[in-house]
Amino acid sequence: MLIYVKRYLAKFLCAFIPIKSLRQKLRQKIENRCITITRDAIDSFIPKPIANSINAFCNEDFLTLNFAKEHNLPITQEILNLSNASKTSKPYFIQSHRALSLNGSISEGGGQNNNRHYGFFCLDKDSSNPKSYLNPWAYVRVKNEARTLRASLDSILPAIQRGVIGYNDCDDGSEEIILEFCKSYPSFIPAKYPYNVQIHNPKKEENKLYNYCNFVFSFIPKDEWFIKIDVDHLYDAKKLYKSFYLLKQSDVLALSRIDCFVENNRVYILNSSRGFYMRAGDQTMRKVDRCNYERIVPLDTSFQLKHHDSLIIGNPTTQQKAIMQKDYLSYEGKKDSPYRKVCRSELCHYHFPCIKTSRAKDYLLRRGEYIWIQDFIKDKSCPLHTEIDPEMLDEQRILALYSRFDLER
Repeated sequence: MLIYVKRYLAKFLCAFIPIKSLRQKLRQKIENRCITITRDAIDSFIPKPIANSINAFCNEDFLTLNFAKEHNLPITQEILNLSNASKTSKPYFIQSHRALSLNGSISEGGGQNNNRHYGFFCLDKDSSNPKSYLNPWAYVRVKNEARTLRASLDSILPAIQRGVIGYNDCDDGSEEIILEFCKSYPSFIPAKYPYNVQIHNPKKEENKLYNYCNFVFSFIPKDEWFIKIDVDHLYDAKKLYKSFYLLKQSDVLALSRIDCFVENNRVYILNSSRGFYMRAGDQTMRKVDRCNYERIVPLDTSFQLKHHDSLIIGNPTTQQKAIMQKDYLSYEGKKDSPYRKVCRSELCHYHFPCIKTSRAKDYLLRRGEYIWIQDFIKDKSCPLHTEIDPEMLDEQRILALYSRFDLER
């Protein structure tokens, strides 16, 4: 009952506030929908022995085991240097100092027999449950993203056990990369959309983007969890996996991120509509049976398309614009159903929007809105230590990860 009282009180008060940002703050104050968990509190959501095991290893340790398994190489020494020798994308080297001991730990726990590849999920038996929030499906959509595709998919492997990779209208080698990746990691399903997706004025229903989205979505079983993954991002798998435990007290997990731009061996952070640090965006995790992709028809004729992922269906000059937002997920059920509580993760991934050819020009025109990462660290708005691990803002670390992209394509 208290949920409904808070919800309708917020709705009533917000009706008298014309400024959107103030309405959002008021809703948050009354309803407490969004919860930000500080870094020092995240481990409290994880059983202590499991948290200790997770913290003892790093992303590269698991990637080393995955690459070794992929190429049938033995784990015979403590320090290993391996290359992801892909036939369809750029190879890159990784180094692990604990791969041998990690392999032993997984073998003792029986984890390697329960999973098709290695990850932090091997350290918690509850992750083997397909209904568990520790075992979400990766929901991935791809169109001509060969430059970042393989490195991005590799980065999620130590956190995510399975997924569906949908793709359409690819002519840059993305399809070949996807098929090779899914052959190496068969718990990921390739899903080629059989129709052309037309952004403006689609001729038929099957050419509309939301139908393509639902096609990919249909591969994920009902009553299971999924997480939206974009392949122009690089993920810190350990932080990503640990954030799954936050769903103990919420319905939705929103991943926090920064938007990065690299030039002259320097990393810059883009100032988005929510500041340099984006606490909640379209990177979310939730249950399949609570959402669906839909078309949205706003009644406000002054509606302005500001987000680059919003698409116009039909003639944009008409009184009512038919808007389809490809990442709009609406809850099914009664209109008065309880709101969903959202938990925000610590910074766990980087977004590189300028690499995508279709977006590069727009973002480069906004250079005045970039800040050098060293200046961002000094900025008062930067929640360093509380929500951001200083290691995540290590410029050399970001540049090393960035070098894994296949930018010569």
